[in-house]
Amino acid sequence: MKILLAPPFGLHEQGQRANNEDNLYPLLDKVSNSDTLFLVCDGVGGIDQGEIASAIVTQAISKYILNNKALTPLPQIIYEAVAHAEAQLQTHQQIEPSTQGMATTLALLFLTDFGATIAHIGDSRVYHIRNGVILWQTQDHSYVNELVKLGIITSGEAQNHPKRNIITRALQGSQSSVLPDIHQIEEIDAGDYFLLCTDGVLESFSEAELLDIVGSSQSDSQKIAHIRAKCQVHSRDNFTAYLIPIRSVEHLAVQLLSSVPPPRPSPQPLVRQWIMALGITALVLLGTVAWLLWSKNNSPHKVKITSSPAAIENPLPPKIKEKIKKIE
Repeated sequence: MKILLAPPFGLHEQGQRANNEDNLYPLLDKVSNSDTLFLVCDGVGGIDQGEIASAIVTQAISKYILNNKALTPLPQIIYEAVAHAEAQLQTHQQIEPSTQGMATTLALLFLTDFGATIAHIGDSRVYHIRNGVILWQTQDHSYVNELVKLGIITSGEAQNHPKRNIITRALQGSQSSVLPDIHQIEEIDAGDYFLLCTDGVLESFSEAELLDIVGSSQSDSQKIAHIRAKCQVHSRDNFTAYLIPIRSVEHLAVQLLSSVPPPRPSPQPLVRQWIMALGITALVLLGTVAWLLWSKNNSPHKVKITSSPAAIENPLPPKIKEKIKKIE
């Protein structure tokens, strides 16, 4: 399929934190509707550490995928890109020991002819939204989400849980590699949205409020401005997001040529063929009959039977007949 985007809109704000540990790709001043790869990362590790981790990962993964997308199949390219980013983190930690312990989340969207490939690590999310309804979303690698899965707390309680910031999976460059969850979406329609965001955005909204904004009749620039304004008031964290609208989808189906039946012979040649066949058969029969008659009349072994009874009763020559009479 060929996916065309409307202009994407993003935000990348420090919020109420001392520094911004989030990073994203492409940069806001370079994004366009021709981009196919989008990343959002939320750094972990404090001042001058989390932001380094998120910066290394966005740069390493984006370069690896864009340089190898024509050579490596999906989802293998995602796994390789993540492993490459981990190696980059580990190298940096060896050079700068003070950065030991830094880590980052990952939310990734890669648009190809096969659809949308989504990967994530940690609690940064990706949503697929249509007409204000979530069709699919990532599931956080977090402590509170494990509690929700076990039925210990509700999703509403998780939003304000004191341990909501504890994640169970992150890119950190350690010896033990981490694998992303990867999901492929093939059913994409014009008017769909993909939303990538860090938890700093999520803590400012319920999902229903977020869907109301994305599904509203506002322009896309107004939608992202609405999200930014609410995060500035309610978020206690950095907040970063990309809103990616799908303008059109062209399904590139392979059209099979219908088989062309062999040409049917016209009726006239068929009639002529039948006439010729009958004529040849008649000639063969006539020739056979003539040959049989000729053979019958000219055979040297044939015995000629006359119609005279006397000839049949007295077939002996006259001289022999006279001798027989004298004897009698």
